[in-house]
Amino acid sequence: MNKVSSDNKKIKFLLCFALAMVYVFLCANSVYYGGDFEVYLNAAQRIQSESNIYAAPHFKDLQYYYSPLFATLLIPFSNHWMITELLWLLLSGGCFVRTCYLIQNYFDLSPLRPKGQLLWAGISLLLVIRFVLYNISTIQITLFLLWVIFESIQLFGSSRLLWGAVLLALGINIKVLPIILLPYLLYRARFNAFICTVFFVVLFLYLPRVFIGAEYNSYLLSEWWNIINPLNKEHVIEADINSQSIVGIIPAFFTDISIEGFTRQRNFVNYTAPQVASIINFLRLFLVAFTLYFLRRPFRSYSHNLQEFRAIAYMCLLVPLVFPHQQKYSFLFLFPMLCYLWYYAVVLLQHRRSPRIIAYIIMLSIISVVFTPLIGADLIGRYAYDWIHYYKILGLAALALIPFAVFSRPSHVERPGAA
Repeated sequence: MNKVSSDNKKIKFLLCFALAMVYVFLCANSVYYGGDFEVYLNAAQRIQSESNIYAAPHFKDLQYYYSPLFATLLIPFSNHWMITELLWLLLSGGCFVRTCYLIQNYFDLSPLRPKGQLLWAGISLLLVIRFVLYNISTIQITLFLLWVIFESIQLFGSSRLLWGAVLLALGINIKVLPIILLPYLLYRARFNAFICTVFFVVLFLYLPRVFIGAEYNSYLLSEWWNIINPLNKEHVIEADINSQSIVGIIPAFFTDISIEGFTRQRNFVNYTAPQVASIINFLRLFLVAFTLYFLRRPFRSYSHNLQEFRAIAYMCLLVPLVFPHQQKYSFLFLFPMLCYLWYYAVVLLQHRRSPRIIAYIIMLSIISVVFTPLIGADLIGRYAYDWIHYYKILGLAALALIPFAVFSRPSHVERPGAA
């Protein structure tokens, strides 16, 4: 019986693996999907002719927002797009598996019975699978960047300072987003890690001049800054329906911006652009400063405990909310916080089913539905899907996780009976 059960598990695993490989192959084959990675490979081709990779004409009408170093590193792969995209997707899948492992190390599973562990893992994966698949189908680098954050913390914590700094600096150079860890390192008084990372960030900015020349690299750095400068008008107020960050949410409800195809107004007030920009910047600053609430203790620690993980998860949650030009795929960064909140919910559900805990779980479940595959164009239809994004439901649901993070104190699940 055990042999039959083991054989069935192997068959299921091989079947899932085969289906995953077929899906990855289709995503890598531009005949079926294509993806944003083709924009990166096009930039690698253009950089060889010393053209402005940040200026029009844009490949697929999508602008290249990443560093000169990233385009330079892709030059050897720029003539074999499908193979490169397939390899990148396989690497991304490995990054996600590794990230799950690193995240799990922060959690003590002993308070959870086997069914509770299965429930927690199942809910966590259910809430992130939509964003994982979206990142794979559009061939993004978000899976890689999330891994960079947790792997670099792991490397710093295990005294592999140099490798941690190189990895974190590379992530920051490619797409800036992992820069959230620099203030974290300073606050944790990990000055050696901070200094080494900053050193490699600067080094990676100028490294391409070895291959493409100093003058051309300086020109590209200037052009890159011109499009990613957070003070640019297009980054302060974004009217695009897919923009679910603060720069998209606030204008939707505080101005009368019209979107083609939608006649119903969303705004309940009508402020001027400077007023809206002030509100956005204030809210950004407040959310970033609020990180200190989660970093209160321990002060000098890389300890793998829930207090530390909650702080890191909050910083990750800020990425799709605070940074400009963040699309749906960036909401993969909610994964750590969703893991934390549902661990908290399942532990207390097993140990203390008070009315307050039941209410907490019900409200968290309602918000979490927004992150599930149920809210997909194939299931609810393109019309309903577009209206959900028109009203910024995804971004609002992400903001709603913050009060839950405040309420869900690690001490409650470290001592379940005290909640």
